[in-house]
Amino acid sequence: MLDSIILKPGKDVAVKHGHPWIFSGAISNMTGKVSPGALVLVLDSREVPLGVGYCNPKSGITVRMLTRDPAEVINTAFFVKKISALKEFKESWIDAATTNSYRVVFAESDGIPGLIVDKYNDVLVLQAHTAGIDVQKATIVEALKKVYSPRAIFERSDLSVRKIEGLPDQPTGLLSGALETTEVEIMENGLKFIVDIAKGQKTGFFMDQRENRMAAAHYAKNRTCLNICSYTGAFSVAMLQGGAKQVVNVDSSESANEMARINYNLNKLEAIDEDFVVGDAFDALAGSKPGQFDLILLDPPAFSKTVKEAPQALKAYTKLNALAIEALPKNGILITSSCSGAVKEDDFMNAIRYAAERSGATLRLLEKRAQPVDHAVNPSFPEGAYLKFFVFCKV
Repeated sequence: MLDSIILKPGKDVAVKHGHPWIFSGAISNMTGKVSPGALVLVLDSREVPLGVGYCNPKSGITVRMLTRDPAEVINTAFFVKKISALKEFKESWIDAATTNSYRVVFAESDGIPGLIVDKYNDVLVLQAHTAGIDVQKATIVEALKKVYSPRAIFERSDLSVRKIEGLPDQPTGLLSGALETTEVEIMENGLKFIVDIAKGQKTGFFMDQRENRMAAAHYAKNRTCLNICSYTGAFSVAMLQGGAKQVVNVDSSESANEMARINYNLNKLEAIDEDFVVGDAFDALAGSKPGQFDLILLDPPAFSKTVKEAPQALKAYTKLNALAIEALPKNGILITSSCSGAVKEDDFMNAIRYAAERSGATLRLLEKRAQPVDHAVNPSFPEGAYLKFFVFCKV
C-alpha cells in the first residue's frame, strides 16, 4: 500500500487541471517516512484521491504526478502503455522515410515527469532528472525495450539539476544492448548527421530545431550566411542544401567544428577551412564587415536557466542581436533563437526590439516558430514552452 500525501485546502486546483507539480508548501500532511523517489497516493484536503505520483521530500517540487487514476499500478505495463501511445502519436507526424530520430519522451509535457528519451536511429538515449525516475529507471528501460527493440539504450544523466534532488550528477553509460562506438549516424529531413551520444551537448544533438532548420534553409537560398554558435553544423548543412552561396560557422569549440566538417562531408558538401571559425560569438559579429553576410543566424546556448538569471540573459540577447543587426545590409535576414525556458517570448521579442533601436534599424517579423511535434507543449504545463525562433528582415 502506498504512503499518502494530503494537500492543503485549495491546493488541489492545479493538479485537477492537469499540472504535474505539487510544491512543498501545498502539502498539509504526509503519512509514513517517504524516501526520495517513492510512489505516493495524492489526496485533497477532504482525503479524496487525486492520483499517484512520485515524491521527493528533499525537493521544492515535492511530488510529480504520473497518473490521475488512483488505482493505476506503476509498473512496466504502465510505461509500455504510455510510451506506445507517444510513439504512435509522434510517428504519425514524422516522415520515417526522411527522419529516423526524434524525442520519444518529453518529460512533464508527455506525462512522464523528469524523463527525457531521445531516439537516434536505432539507439535510445535516456536522461533521468529526478529521484523518482531514478527509482523507476530499470522498469522504464524494460518498457523502452518492449516498445522500440533498440540496438542500445545509453544514459546521459550528467545534469546539474540532479543535485537539487540529492542525486549524483554524472551517471552516464550503457543501460542495455551494445555499441561499438558512441557516434551514431542519423537522418533528419533527408540530411545525415553524426551524433556523439556520449560527449555531445544535452543528449548529443538539438532535435528541437529540426523543422526550424528547414525554415532557415528556405531563407538562405542565394544568400551568404553566418551561423553563430554553429555547434556541429546542422543549420549550416540545411542552409547549404537549401541553396545558400556560403555559410561561415563560428563556434567556441574546435571539436564542434571538426564534427561540422564531418557532417559536411557526410552530405557531400565541400568543407573549406575558412568557413569554420573557432571564436567568441560577440567578437565574431563585432569583427564582421558591414554587409559581408546577408543572413545571420543566432542560436546560442541558454543564457539563462533560472528566472533569477533572466534579466542578465536578456541583456546578452540584446547585445548579441544588436551586433548582428548592425552587420546586416538592407533586406538582410536575421534568424534569432532562444532556448532559455526562463526567458519568456514577449521578453525575448522586446530584447530584439531594443537591439533594433540601439542599432538605428527597422525590422519586419517574417516568421515566428517554436518547438516541433515531438517537443509539443501541453497547455496544462506551460513551463514546457521554451524555444523561441524568429525570422526578421532588416528594412
